[in-house]
Amino acid sequence: MDARPGSLPAAKRLADAYVDYSRQVGDAHYAGYAEAVIAPWVRTALPPADALVTQTIILQYRHQFSEARNLLQKTLKIDPRNAQAWLTLATLDMVQGDYQAAAKGCAEVSNAAGIEIGLGCLGSLRAFTGHARQSLAILHQLETASRRASASYNAWVQGLQAESAERLGDWPLAETHYRNALKLQPRDNFLLVAYADFLLDRARPEEVMPLLADHTQSDTAFLRLALAQSALHSDQVKLYTWIMAARFEALRLRGSDYFGREESRFALAWIVIALTIACLARSSVVYAHSASDAYLTLTSARSGGAGNICTIEPKRQMIDNHADGAYVALFFEALCAHVPRKLTLQYTLFFTIDPSHRGFFVMRVNGDIATAVLSPENAKIDLSF
Repeated sequence: MDARPGSLPAAKRLADAYVDYSRQVGDAHYAGYAEAVIAPWVRTALPPADALVTQTIILQYRHQFSEARNLLQKTLKIDPRNAQAWLTLATLDMVQGDYQAAAKGCAEVSNAAGIEIGLGCLGSLRAFTGHARQSLAILHQLETASRRASASYNAWVQGLQAESAERLGDWPLAETHYRNALKLQPRDNFLLVAYADFLLDRARPEEVMPLLADHTQSDTAFLRLALAQSALHSDQVKLYTWIMAARFEALRLRGSDYFGREESRFALAWIVIALTIACLARSSVVYAHSASDAYLTLTSARSGGAGNICTIEPKRQMIDNHADGAYVALFFEALCAHVPRKLTLQYTLFFTIDPSHRGFFVMRVNGDIATAVLSPENAKIDLSF
């Protein structure tokens, strides 16, 4: 840039490098550097399409979807065959549920960039619309045909296959594709975090620690480390929780709400739904939560005795708005007939229609914390006292 200060191609290469590095390390600061590099061209009266595309990718990375969409529409008026603009717009349409528009975008990607990129777009869309098996078939064909493509492209295809396999509940296949993707792009923060979520959902937190040990700079990776520490009942839980809360507070002080989904997961993992277990001679507090409604059954049992269903009464509901949507927090009060030696919690929300749905459970007793991830394979958990 110093040698060619007025060169848009040089500025775009530098900005793209900053964005790529920001994604690798999970640090939004570098996306800000990219924005500063490209800003002189974006601010002109007639900004070039390439500059606008780079800016929209930065906005998409920050989850500023409305602003990104406006710029993409402006870009496509300038350059109707800009493949990157169409692919980014189709991705936004998928995330926001406009699948008809996404299908049009994928078709435009094929016209502008060729069948391989277009098939990747279409394969991702089929997973979003409830056709994950078709998605896997399309993406497998694409994988076979694109073995000589770049590592980043093949990692993208492997990552899409992992997501589709997860939607089908095919955990071994999903893990295979996650591992294949990470062999190609071992430092990609998005892939690392997605695979860490997969491991946490499979109740394998001990594998998350070495996976993300060298990625503590990333807020999204550090959150998964905190969740893993909690699941492992580590004596470092309080430290990790405090550091994570401080990181989110720093983002707020900078006026940034780019990672609302991550902050929601952090809040839901420790705060949201409280069950007060009121017993004859003892009380404890149990926290259970998910990103929407909760369906819970709580059974209390004496040691060696028969169990009974504890009475659960919904007390209140709160709506917590974040950048990626609204979350429902439900508060319950539960009454058990006797002092429990063991509690069994059953959670079944949405599992029959969405095998990828998860609930996150945290129990606090006398300063101790116990956690669990509730999934179709782990819908019932036993809590001993």
